[in-house]
Amino acid sequence: MSDKAEAAGMEYLQSLPRRWMTLYVPIGVFLFVLLFPFYWMVMTSFKSNEELMSKAANPFWIVKPTLAHFEKLLFRTEYPQWLWNTILVSVVATFISLFAAVLAAYAIERLRFRGSRQVGLSIFFAYSSRRRSCSSRSRSSCSSWGCSTRCGHSSSPIPRS
Repeated sequence: MSDKAEAAGMEYLQSLPRRWMTLYVPIGVFLFVLLFPFYWMVMTSFKSNEELMSKAANPFWIVKPTLAHFEKLLFRTEYPQWLWNTILVSVVATFISLFAAVLAAYAIERLRFRGSRQVGLSIFFAYSSRRRSCSSRSRSSCSSWGCSTRCGHSSSPIPRS
């Protein structure tokens, strides 16, 4: 493709108002939607309880920053132990799963029989589609049990009575 054809394809971005409406505004909206939750989490983590509950205070800015929430989380709860347990379980489960998958892949690859390639592909597709089917199944069963939140995700594995 020539440089002239590429330049002609981007010609619509040459005027400044059009460039703003087709490029900068959508990118700005996307960045705002993407980054605002992180900004909100950081702001609320450094606010005092009084500032969090006050209706008169500006919700987007911190007047008196505090580290009290971090101190409570790290030193007055079992959070460090919970975090360590979560990391340990996830790392061990990942390595066990990876080890079993490598052994299974090696065995499937070494076996020579009619249809071995199709069996390997079917196992691959079954594992890649499993996550979608499990998540849709759990959402539908949780909503039928009545334990789903307004977003449709399960808040408890136990049905509400």
